[in-house]
Amino acid sequence: LTRLVGDYMKMKLFFLFLVLFQVFQIPVFALEEVLEEPIIGGIIQDNELEDAKIEKENDENLLSILYSDVQENGLDKIVSDYIKTLYPDLKFEIEYEGNYPKVVSVKFSDDSNYTLNIQYQGICIKEQKVELSLSPSDYYEIVVDNMEQLEEEGYSEEDILVTVSDSLLLDGMKVFGKKEGTGKITIQTSDFKYHLVLPVTIRDIKIEVPSDSTVEAGEKSVEQKPSILYRTHIENIGWEKDFIKDGETSGTSHQSKRLEAIQIKLDTTLKGGIEYRTHVQSIGWEKSFVKDGETSGTSHQSKRLEAIQIRLYGDVADKYDVYYRVHAQNIGWMSWAKNGESAGTAGYSYRLEAIQIVLLEKGVEPTIPTDTKTIYSYKQPQLSYQTHVQNIGWQNRVVDGVIAGTSGKSLRLESISIQLMNPEYTGDILYRSYVQDYGWLGWKKNGEISGTSGESKRMEAIQVKLTGEISNHYDVYYRVHAQNFGWMAWAKNGESAGTAHHSCRLEAIEILLVEKGNSPPARGDVKTNVSFVESSGWQIIDGKKYYIYQDGTSAKYISKINGRRYEFTGNGELQYENIKLIIDVSKYNGNIDWDKVWNSGEIDGVILRISAGAGFSQLDPYFEKNLQAMKRLNIPYGVYIYSYAENYDEGVFYGNFTNQVLRKFEGNPSLGIYFDLEENGIVAHLSTEEWEQVVKGYMGVCPSAKIYTYTNFLETKLNTSYLRSLTTWIANYAVTDRPGDFRGWQYTSKGKVTGINGDVDISIFYY
Repeated sequence: LTRLVGDYMKMKLFFLFLVLFQVFQIPVFALEEVLEEPIIGGIIQDNELEDAKIEKENDENLLSILYSDVQENGLDKIVSDYIKTLYPDLKFEIEYEGNYPKVVSVKFSDDSNYTLNIQYQGICIKEQKVELSLSPSDYYEIVVDNMEQLEEEGYSEEDILVTVSDSLLLDGMKVFGKKEGTGKITIQTSDFKYHLVLPVTIRDIKIEVPSDSTVEAGEKSVEQKPSILYRTHIENIGWEKDFIKDGETSGTSHQSKRLEAIQIKLDTTLKGGIEYRTHVQSIGWEKSFVKDGETSGTSHQSKRLEAIQIRLYGDVADKYDVYYRVHAQNIGWMSWAKNGESAGTAGYSYRLEAIQIVLLEKGVEPTIPTDTKTIYSYKQPQLSYQTHVQNIGWQNRVVDGVIAGTSGKSLRLESISIQLMNPEYTGDILYRSYVQDYGWLGWKKNGEISGTSGESKRMEAIQVKLTGEISNHYDVYYRVHAQNFGWMAWAKNGESAGTAHHSCRLEAIEILLVEKGNSPPARGDVKTNVSFVESSGWQIIDGKKYYIYQDGTSAKYISKINGRRYEFTGNGELQYENIKLIIDVSKYNGNIDWDKVWNSGEIDGVILRISAGAGFSQLDPYFEKNLQAMKRLNIPYGVYIYSYAENYDEGVFYGNFTNQVLRKFEGNPSLGIYFDLEENGIVAHLSTEEWEQVVKGYMGVCPSAKIYTYTNFLETKLNTSYLRSLTTWIANYAVTDRPGDFRGWQYTSKGKVTGINGDVDISIFYY
């Protein structure tokens, strides 16, 4: 009996799981796992079954929904109903953003999560409700957002049928309002598989008369201050639903979305109106102006607006000016244009992203908003240029300082064409190239080709200049990226840019016009402030001195040239000639291999410490050994003594001891004798006057000596004209340039020199 009951329960459980498998599609492996779990009273624990369901649904979590059902019932209800069919006994919350998300997150009461992917089918239209006015310029354009998906199902645009109610007028895919009230737009496929109904509200535009307007006796019309209304068609958004007015912003901000079309109209009792045209991507300026709410721009072509012109006509133009400004890609908000002037850009491929328009009475000018980025309302290229590049051929033309050529590819420029665009003044642009094996070629102008073709010869330098009236108003600046040099400095007005006699190819170039009196833009990638290098060795360029090596690179920082040491800037400009690198050593540097030090060529001299204190008992234990090495190797040297002297007499004692040491060891310090003055615990109490007495005592018996100290101490405790006049060696680790007219600048205490273990002080001596 027990066996029969047990078999019965197992059989019942088996059929239960067959049902669960059909309903929830639990895979066989999951069934086997559950059957192995303990059975309590013949029933599987609830949480295990729920876990199995959730695990399966996470494998197949795609919900396909008709777009029309979503519009009719709402996504909340559809998703909620679907989840309840899967988990009727679980409480849950649905989290998503937007009306039509692609992913919905479901959170259960037990804190478990379930992700549901949404797929929309049918005809998809962004707008759920449409609002129209009775204005003939106000219409709704039907755009099927998922046409590609429908085409995959075999539909074409001709299979999309549109009908409208009696209150509406259909013109192609545009819907207009015929009478005030409500209506509907029905969109369906030709086989009636998919259909969609959009509700429409039609309202009449009534002109409200301002409270301060007056109607004179016998007048037939009411004069009001005009308003200007406008709206734009925005990339991925479509037409703005409502017209905005009087200086408000139409378009988007920080979304990088292009304006594609615009409609503008007036709200006025005055006779006349407004007309406008746009500069459209790959089309240019429209041939004619449109007016009073008509569309300027394009539709369904994904073409950006780049500029606009707006002007008034009729009586309204006699009393008012129209001002407008645009937000252009890469520029931001530009200045106001007015009455037909151009606003935006042309020739740069910059999209318009937003626009503001206002009407002002004659003689009234708009304020300049603080977010305005330019002083001009319209910008178009002044020149363009095109380069022929090794292995690539002719590249596309670029304009006004944009890089032509390549970067990081080691490809040579072989020829170039340059021309002026939209010149304000008469004149030409001339240019010539310095080419491998040929040298300087003849001058070319206005789009002609300079360089070679099919000869695989590199351009190495270039000269560019303006002639005629334009040269009185503009300078032409240009800079090149040269092999081994990188980006070089700007050249201008016929100066050479690049190299000669170095076999270095040009790899890229920038060219632009700059108004007279202004400077070209600063560039952070410049590797040298030389614009042209003709040969190796010393060169004077723009009154500054450089040293160029055979490989085309320039000497920088501290460099040794022909046995002499020089200091240059990071850009190669000579700062100081014939400098010396001097180290100072004491017992703290330990045993030094002076042969290695001197043979390394890394230093030019040494300053040895005599002692820290006075008296032979205080003699630095390495002084005699170090001095013998100086004499043996003929190393230029000097000496210094660290002072603990507290008054005039002790200063005399330190001076006498210095002389005694030099006599005893036959020292001849050609780099000088230095009295090392620093603040320490013994002398911390000394005043400036007392320091001066100490120094006078020392200098009285050691008159050729000078002072070594550090900047802060010199500017505080030692700050007298007498002590400053004696200070010729200064320590300052916090600056990168020579900190004053001192003979020696100790710039680091962390230097490294061959033959010395650990850190060592290094100074630059300038004379």
